[in-house]
Amino acid sequence: SDWRLAPSAIRPAGRLSCVPRLAGGEGRKIPSFLDRAPSAGDRSNTGSIMTSDQYETGMRIRREVLGDEHVDRAIANADEFSGDFQRIVTEVAWGGPWARPGLSRKQRSLLVLAMTAALNREHEFALHFRGAMRNGCTLEELRETLIQVGVYCGMPAAVSGFRIARRVLEEDGISS
Repeated sequence: SDWRLAPSAIRPAGRLSCVPRLAGGEGRKIPSFLDRAPSAGDRSNTGSIMTSDQYETGMRIRREVLGDEHVDRAIANADEFSGDFQRIVTEVAWGGPWARPGLSRKQRSLLVLAMTAALNREHEFALHFRGAMRNGCTLEELRETLIQVGVYCGMPAAVSGFRIARRVLEEDGISS
């Protein structure tokens, strides 16, 4: 299927228009980039929403791990250029591996922290550090993960991870 952004989904300010979110999301929105783009030559757009179970699952998990505030901000900031990417992130990443059995959310969080630290993705590390705490990771588990990062990915990656973790803990009023 063709999932390009429908032209009528863009407001003059360049932001995506939204429609009410389906099942279970009091006041939350589903971005209109889920609207199926008209076929070639078809200038009509009915505004119908094409959702998938994987997207809905992904949105639920994304909100539970990262928090409504972050997800709402990411979706509100989506525009014609990045709208499809937000759908893909939700559907493929959050509705894919994060929804699979076999690993707990805590385990997935610790893996993501190790990978984002190793790749020097500071913004994502901070975001997922908070998510790991939401998923029940203890400070001891977080510390031990960063020690493993230092041994297997290099001490600079661990130093950066510890620095970001300390900042997040301070911002959130958590004593380490």
